Amino acid sequence: MRLGLLLMTLAPLATAQRMDVLPQPGSAGDVVVKQFEAAAPAVGAAFPALPIHDEAGKPFHTSSLKGRWTVVVSGCLT
Repeated sequence: MRLGLLLMTLAPLATAQRMDVLPQPGSAGDVVVKQFEAAAPAVGAAFPALPIHDEAGKPFHTSSLKGRWTVVVSGCLT
């Protein structure tokens, strides 16, 4: 039973795309990478002023972080 559960858990990893291999030039993956890089903000660009929530769920504006080193973590933290 445990071996079956382990194999079901690891199976998607065996077919996952390798992240250390760049897509071939001109391929669909290459187009997506280029679109992402074109839309991504430049390193050192100002973070947009928008309302977000802290770890306690309290809303605040990112503009209050101006001038301070900040790490922004997005996604589900559970």
